[in-house]
Amino acid sequence: MYRMALMATVIPTNERGNLNTDRLLKMAIVHDLAECIVGDITPHCGVSKEEKLSREKDAMKQLCELISEENSAEIMSLWKEYVDQQTPEAVICKDFDKFEMLLQAYEYEHETLEPGKLESFFESTLGKISNIARNTLRFDKTLLLQRHLNAERCVNNEINQFSFTHRMLDIGTRKLNSWSNFQTMADGRRGTPKCSPEVRIGNYIIGETLGVGTFGKVKVGIHKSTGVQVAVKIVNRDKIKALDVAGKLRREILNLWLFRHPHIIKLYQVISTPTDIFMIMEYVSGGELFDYIVKSGRLSEKDARKFFQQIISGVAYCHRHKVVHRDLKPENLLLDSNQNVKIADFGLSNIMQDGEFLRTSCGSPNYAAPEVISGKLYAGPEVDVWSCGVILYALLCGTLPFDDEHIPTLFKKIKAGYFHLPETLSSGEAVYEVCQACNATEREVFAALLNNDPSDQLSVAYHLIIDNK
Repeated sequence: MYRMALMATVIPTNERGNLNTDRLLKMAIVHDLAECIVGDITPHCGVSKEEKLSREKDAMKQLCELISEENSAEIMSLWKEYVDQQTPEAVICKDFDKFEMLLQAYEYEHETLEPGKLESFFESTLGKISNIARNTLRFDKTLLLQRHLNAERCVNNEINQFSFTHRMLDIGTRKLNSWSNFQTMADGRRGTPKCSPEVRIGNYIIGETLGVGTFGKVKVGIHKSTGVQVAVKIVNRDKIKALDVAGKLRREILNLWLFRHPHIIKLYQVISTPTDIFMIMEYVSGGELFDYIVKSGRLSEKDARKFFQQIISGVAYCHRHKVVHRDLKPENLLLDSNQNVKIADFGLSNIMQDGEFLRTSCGSPNYAAPEVISGKLYAGPEVDVWSCGVILYALLCGTLPFDDEHIPTLFKKIKAGYFHLPETLSSGEAVYEVCQACNATEREVFAALLNNDPSDQLSVAYHLIIDNK
């Protein structure tokens, strides 16, 4: 659906101005087959223009060798149309991350998504917008929740039946003769990988282990045609059953499948076998933010601000899409080669529904909000915000604000808001303004920012000043 929605913004309509859904479906199938051959070629994959064009040519060449003569003309037409229509004039353009960043900039500037303003904003930044693209921007925010619920039902059914397979192909030298045959192969419902000297799953050669978890491991993978590196999370089915963690896996797949944000780890593909589930994910080489803090100690305010802004950007994106993470900590924040943050591990996440509250106590104790460890009802976003505050403290101080080997004592400290504020922590302009306006000390302002009372005058004043800068 995501791919088809993307295509809907770039392909032309019929004479009546309506979207040709049959042609759109066929284009999606052709795109799937090409992507299986040469790897991720969608606009959001972050490759250079030259590399993208090279992949497109390679895909077209191999498609020509694959298809039967009776379908070749139509399929080549569909493929050329898909490639040619991806122009900067479309809302979903070649630089998909730019589109995401523009959307964030709009929401930061206007606070709420108003379709009329949204259209004019994109026209001023991206240029002319087609009628189809304009209609794409006219959305109902209440449909976001329904979108998640529908996707969750789909994922539930697939995992429960142990058949969550996405584009796992072994086309070989067989010719595809009909559209139903194309559809079957594109959906990965038939065909099994051929044996090879390498350890291989789908189009990926599996390499060394990056890490080991409770019910699986993460290995590096290399796409056999393009050489693109990915992270392959391998989850054993028997362990899923034994540890009763199907729900955790389901939530992680669901949310990563739906999200596209520069500071949230990307899920490209899910491949299923009788014994394991393989999650093909974005590869980041910088390790965990936790290790970075341990190695560097307390960070400069400039570096801490950069990391924190990226974390908040990703968390705000989750909250806008009605998802609360519930396990934010430096161990779940990965760094790429340019030291940009990528939020990972959505296994404890949950979907927010208006008028409903959560009670589940989950996450890591040191980063847990008071209402979570107390078993109180909570809406969701506030527990992520609390965890972000603890992470910010760790970035600036190199230690945790609440820490104790004895868990009951740790919980008492969190509930009481008891923590040590190092003298090395500078105040900053916003804190100074609050001190002046409220006749308070810097220590009182910092204490207000880390207490458990969202109505505290000093905390409110601080955020008002920050929001208006």
